Amino acid sequence: MDTSPRPNTVIVVRAWMESGQPAGFRARLLGADPDDPSSSLLVADPTHVLEAVRRWLDHIVQGGSKSS
Repeated sequence: MDTSPRPNTVIVVRAWMESGQPAGFRARLLGADPDDPSSSLLVADPTHVLEAVRRWLDHIVQGGSKSS
């Protein structure tokens, strides 16, 4: 049984649509960088949200090691 400490982080995703904008999707991710809990990321494409969450999850699964 692996008893090594695991990182304990949280990510918050807030998404909304801005009317009057060509691609009105916007999302802000708070804590997207587990090594910098105060990090913030603003994106305008749902795919970028998925990529950021995937990187965050990979970081957690790998036990906090840096991943590219």
